[in-house]
Amino acid sequence: MISYTVVLEHEEDGRYSVYIPDLPGCASMGKTKRQAMANIREALACYLEGLRKLKRPLTRPRASFETLRIDGGEIVIAKAGKQRARLVPVPTTRTLRRPGGGKSKVWIADDFDAPLPPDLLAAFTGR
Repeated sequence: MISYTVVLEHEEDGRYSVYIPDLPGCASMGKTKRQAMANIREALACYLEGLRKLKRPLTRPRASFETLRIDGGEIVIAKAGKQRARLVPVPTTRTLRRPGGGKSKVWIADDFDAPLPPDLLAAFTGR
């Protein structure tokens, strides 16, 4: 038995659209989830019948799904119900910067803005 991933989306108008990513054009809709799922089963049957009549091979399932759950700034990525990764926000702290705060911590050479030696300049320019 072959199993295909089905994507079910709740539309803004309240209906549900449903499609099978591995079978281009195999899609349907319904007023409820149950109706949308019944309709995609019918659409799949028609799709498979069309492939048989055209003597085209059946596409093997390749699509899989992962779940992203956003929870208070965290994003949980799961596959088959098992957590694979968790993205968390990096806390930012704003510290006031005051002029002269890095004094004696940064050193700049006296010749900082002098022209580069020809061999070093050639290495940077690729000549």
